[in-house]
Amino acid sequence: MIQRAFSNLPIAHRYFVLALGWAWLCWVPAAMIGVSGGRTPLVATLHYLGGVSPLAAALILLRLDTTAERADFWQRLIDVRRITLPWWMVTLFTVPALTALAARFDQLLGGAGARLEAAASLAENPLAALPAALSLALFLFVFGPLPEEIGWRGYALDRLQRERTENGSGQNALRASLVVAAFWALWHLPLYFIAGTFQQNTGAFTARYWLITLGLFPTSILMTWIFNATHRSTLTAILFHFMGNWIGELFELSPRADLFLLLLTALAALGVIVSWQSRTPT
Repeated sequence: MIQRAFSNLPIAHRYFVLALGWAWLCWVPAAMIGVSGGRTPLVATLHYLGGVSPLAAALILLRLDTTAERADFWQRLIDVRRITLPWWMVTLFTVPALTALAARFDQLLGGAGARLEAAASLAENPLAALPAALSLALFLFVFGPLPEEIGWRGYALDRLQRERTENGSGQNALRASLVVAAFWALWHLPLYFIAGTFQQNTGAFTARYWLITLGLFPTSILMTWIFNATHRSTLTAILFHFMGNWIGELFELSPRADLFLLLLTALAALGVIVSWQSRTPT
């Protein structure tokens, strides 16, 4: 009965069931074990195993596609020709620009803006700091944007938008963005209870938790905008996500600057929504 119900789901919905189910089956036990044992090797293993769930779910469902669809899926991951120079700039510099503006606004109001210790250390002694910085960048890339975006944007977002095109009753770009963001946020939730994660250090349901979680929605809209403008390039989604993680490591924003970043990201997303609506036939 469960298998029949799963088979009757639209393909994008099957993806979300698999991605969340895989992650939560790893992360809920990891959180429970960590309560008494801390960051044990088993907790770390379950943590990283759950982290590949977006990619794993995509690979499982990709087997149902045609040969041409599978080729397209992998081509969108590596084809840099889809990305023109202006969209390289948008992909790589949107997050740094919004972060810098948020920090500056906070400074104008008398705040600290951002703590720059990590960035300053790299700038002052790049030869000494570069190996550690590159190792961190590789870690952030492999254990975050790469497996996540191959699934969230490369598979799920693409499927949601394709369903709309095929049957006229699916999701448009905005709705697809919000659906992906909702499952993206839900997917992250157990991480706030696993010992030794960034999320646990942030704290579940704290003010910063809500800033991060709410920020996923306008961020998802911006990523869909770039994804569609670059001919469904999964690579742009991976790089945009990586820049968000990397800039967050280099520049630790003050609480008020974090709020400004959310507001600026929401404002940018609103501009994207307006542009989408202006091109929608009435």
